[in-house]
Amino acid sequence: MIRNASLLKLLKELKVSYGALSARCEFEDEGASFQEAVCLGRLAVRAGLGIVVKIGGCEAVTDMRQALAMGAGTIIAPMVETPYALSKFLKAAGRVLYGVRKKPELFVNIETRVSIDNFPAMLRLREIKALTGITIGRCDLVESMGWTKDRVNDPEIARQVVSVCRLAHASGLKCSLGGGIGDRSIDFLRRLPPGTLDYFETRKTVFAAPHEFYEGCGSAVLKATEFELRWLELCQEKGTGLASDSLRIRMLEKRLSRHMA
Repeated sequence: MIRNASLLKLLKELKVSYGALSARCEFEDEGASFQEAVCLGRLAVRAGLGIVVKIGGCEAVTDMRQALAMGAGTIIAPMVETPYALSKFLKAAGRVLYGVRKKPELFVNIETRVSIDNFPAMLRLREIKALTGITIGRCDLVESMGWTKDRVNDPEIARQVVSVCRLAHASGLKCSLGGGIGDRSIDFLRRLPPGTLDYFETRKTVFAAPHEFYEGCGSAVLKATEFELRWLELCQEKGTGLASDSLRIRMLEKRLSRHMA
């Protein structure tokens, strides 16, 4: 049986030994319930970590309000492909955050070929100063290009990441990388030029990404994989997770088993 104490121990280890900054919750693809989100948020606070919440869409106001109730330090909007979608997100966030003294950072996912093509136009929006940064989602990106997810580490994806991050940094935005970040992504991360990323993220954990840290990111990613596995097992035990989570549990078990002696 998985207990909150064991999950808290893993989170503290991720922070102290591996440089984790935040725990990550996802209302979109992961389909986290508010009950799960609150539980994860409380564990993150006890571990001294921040909370990142990925909402269900660019105008998901209820999700934004729930993120605020959890004490989220970062809110991410998915599938922002056009200047109009970005404008909708920033305006909706402005309404939700009106009067809030300590406002969370606002990120958007740049995760399709369309969003990359439209990114320069997004940067010209009048409201762009309200945006903190972007997260590049590799899995959706490769699928939007007609590829399969096993190509997330392709050199062409690395080229796209570098190009988008340069544009973002030139506009004062922070850059994070997600989507299929696992044990087989370590070489991909190490090949990126210094300064390309500010963060990289697994499904449940966000890490700082100074280039010199990449030498140890393999161990960090594996520990984050272990945390996600235990978290999903707990959700299954409590009956709060999705039935399809059993497929991801098996995938994570296989990923970890490749590194067991």
